[in-house]
Amino acid sequence: MSENAVLRHADAGDWELAVAEAERAVEAGDRLDAGDAWPAVMVLYLRGDLAGASAVPPLVSPGGADADRALLAAWSASVAWARGEVAACRELADRALAGAAGEPRALAAAHTALALLAAAEGARRANERHYALGLAAAERCEDRTQQLRIRTNRASQRMEEGDLTGALAELDHVLWRFGSGRTPIRTDSGWCTTTGPRFWYGPDG
Repeated sequence: MSENAVLRHADAGDWELAVAEAERAVEAGDRLDAGDAWPAVMVLYLRGDLAGASAVPPLVSPGGADADRALLAAWSASVAWARGEVAACRELADRALAGAAGEPRALAAAHTALALLAAAEGARRANERHYALGLAAAERCEDRTQQLRIRTNRASQRMEEGDLTGALAELDHVLWRFGSGRTPIRTDSGWCTTTGPRFWYGPDG
């Protein structure tokens, strides 16, 4: 699986730099391989720029590593979910899961997209299962972004259900693991950041 400047900045927690690189790629309009495309979709989606994230897949050239194409499908599935395109989300998420071939970062993104679909369908057990599988995969590859995404999504879900203890447990784990992060990112349920001892989380506005 390839790595580029967007992914390098995102993995380091330098989100403003990651977003700037992704925006430059979209503005340039040049052809991208899947390995350069999926990090751009990821950071633009997580910053709430659905138009920018949607502009990336049409730039992608055929071919590329299976894991990169699975990641592109998985993050594109999340974009489709956010746009209310349920059928497209399902097709892309299923394609991502089938193409992940055991690569943990791709598995984490695919299972998260499937968890979002399950939640929308009221399938709580499937939602929990996909989040658990996604989190395990994200932890295996030490993907901080996806761990933060999944745990904050689960915290939001617990809060909606009135399970404040469960929500705090998720957020406490985030503080324990990622307490030094200082740049906010947008999860599927809102914006989050860890700033020293404090954690801020809010719903979509």
